[in-house]
Amino acid sequence: MSIDLQHPFDDELRGILENLAGGLFPITDWIGNPNRTFKPREQDLPWREGGHSLSPRDIGVIPFLEALIRETSADAT
Repeated sequence: MSIDLQHPFDDELRGILENLAGGLFPITDWIGNPNRTFKPREQDLPWREGGHSLSPRDIGVIPFLEALIRETSADAT
């Protein structure tokens, strides 16, 4: 079975990986918690605007991982 290194993940696998990353790194929940220990001094942060968040999907974790696979695919040969 050959893997297309330019597009290593199909839509179904991409969705699974985004959900997994969201469970492992609950950034949005942490930011929304008023009792967290770290609070940024900046108040004008893009993800605080309505409709924005720092979820793995919103910050492009899976496309970044795919780019890493593409960049290192020549190393496998």
